[in-house]
Amino acid sequence: MVVNFVLHPHILIRKREVVQRVKQTERLEVMKMSEMDNWNDFTTTVVEYCKTGSIDEVDASYVKRMMEKGTGSPTRQSRISSAIRETLRDYEDNPFVSRGFQLPTDAQAVLDTALEAMSGLAEAFDSNPAIVALVLPHGKANYSHFTDGAHWASTITDKMTVNAVALFKSGDWDGSVKSLTSTIGGQS
Repeated sequence: MVVNFVLHPHILIRKREVVQRVKQTERLEVMKMSEMDNWNDFTTTVVEYCKTGSIDEVDASYVKRMMEKGTGSPTRQSRISSAIRETLRDYEDNPFVSRGFQLPTDAQAVLDTALEAMSGLAEAFDSNPAIVALVLPHGKANYSHFTDGAHWASTITDKMTVNAVALFKSGDWDGSVKSLTSTIGGQS
């Protein structure tokens, strides 16, 4: 039995779209899986960390195998470097840690004094069950009550730290107590 197919224009258009999508996907994969320009520097840093850092033997072995794969397959280097970074992320002393902005020493001392004062408030929170019942987290929190005074205080101290950094970066605070208190609205 012989079957004759009739090609309809909409079928040809559909086929053309599919071919174009496949080619576009292939181009994107090539772009995503590109050779790293700094692969040698990256691997040198990782090897040195494996020798001198706090990484355990299992992770060090895994990282070394991944580096071998990346060296053998340049088109996979970007993805492999991400896997290596993610593995090393668990170690405090890893060479790829991004510590973020650090306040200067005098500003950090002012902030530390304010943060330390919060420990007394945490103790007060713990000392009275009514406070525990009445002081509630904001509505977007995934818990209904704070577990203890330290938990409550941590939400405040985290915000204090964010505010301190923002004030310092904006230039509104120079790191001194006087400069910090001058940012309070309505004071001169």
